[in-house]
Amino acid sequence: MNLNDMIRDYCRRTGRLTPGEVQTIIAHNRIIATDDGFAVFAWVLDEFHVLFAYAAPGRRFAALEKATEEYARWNNIKRIKFSTDRPEVFGRRFKGYKPVATIMSKELV
Repeated sequence: MNLNDMIRDYCRRTGRLTPGEVQTIIAHNRIIATDDGFAVFAWVLDEFHVLFAYAAPGRRFAALEKATEEYARWNNIKRIKFSTDRPEVFGRRFKGYKPVATIMSKELV
């Protein structure tokens, strides 16, 4: 599965964004992509803010998590923050991460 296939599958599964919107977000931020999936993030001072992440079907987030953390360490990043709609699932899969804030949102459209 190549990156374009993963983006299309991510969009189909979440129903929130189109592939074009994901490409626009990637163009304005950063991406780490492996054969297992991808993570799109903003680099703010000494933190990575992961906007969304995707693991390909049958793949695990562990490899993507490892790649993200290695890239962060290589760039002297002190903290990685993930935004998630599913904190219970996230907490089970990503060991060592803890809640640090609540993100509030309001639908305007």
